[in-house]
Amino acid sequence: MATRIWPTDGADGSVATEFRWRAMARTWRMSGILPEEPLTNWGEFQAVFTPPNVLNVNPGAAWVDGHFVINEDILELPITDPGLAVLHVDPATNSAAVIWKAGGGASAIQDPFGIYELPICRVNGGTFTDLRPFTGAWRKYTPTWTASGVPGSVNPVYGSTTIQASYIEVDTVVHFQIRLDFGSNANGGLGFLNLGLPKPLVAFPGVVIGSAQYYHPSGGGTWYNGVLNGYQNAFQIFFPLTPTNTRTGQWQNQSGAGGTGTGVPQIPGALTVVQGAALIAGGWYATVEARQ
Repeated sequence: MATRIWPTDGADGSVATEFRWRAMARTWRMSGILPEEPLTNWGEFQAVFTPPNVLNVNPGAAWVDGHFVINEDILELPITDPGLAVLHVDPATNSAAVIWKAGGGASAIQDPFGIYELPICRVNGGTFTDLRPFTGAWRKYTPTWTASGVPGSVNPVYGSTTIQASYIEVDTVVHFQIRLDFGSNANGGLGFLNLGLPKPLVAFPGVVIGSAQYYHPSGGGTWYNGVLNGYQNAFQIFFPLTPTNTRTGQWQNQSGAGGTGTGVPQIPGALTVVQGAALIAGGWYATVEARQ
């Protein structure tokens, strides 16, 4: 196959085709809904479900596998439950539209040589789920908080904890940041503690690169530094055993799940889940395996 170049002012490179633009433009930005900006006021394809069978989709702009799509109107879709709303791009018909795909197993087509769809939302049994993927914007999320690794593990409970968490996807890398300010009825559960990631972590090598700081209010307040470790679609935190011992132990709670604010990690003992304590963590990870 010959070496080709485009765009150019002359020769073959001056011929603009959809295939060429799509191949080139898909490397500029990953597919997803663009964040609303004051200068454009495009909206974000936000869907509003009115039971039992009406769905309104607001204006928005999106990058769809190299195609740039703008919807300037509020679209009203008659729907059947269950089903899936998608932003549908069809190069064969030179068209884009928000459509409804009926059925509980409906999914978005993502063919790099043909039709490409972005999911907007799903309705199943009257339950509405927002599925919009965003590109180029920090998005809020609530990390799951679970416990594992010991018989009879009991998940911890946020209670009145103030949760600030957000993430951004850059190609196949996710960056995230979390701050938890534990409330009076936060509970550490029972077991090794895990905080959920906003997007699935690649199974191999399953690495999360990042750090954490834990603040405990006793004795005038103390900060403890830790490192992150990937665990399925979550991360764990390892802290030094003592201020003078660089060996690390995983953040955990072994005191049982009864009571409020009584989570006492076995290693190290200072990292209790009590009112006034806080956790700050951040890092990055890959969502696909590396190529050979």
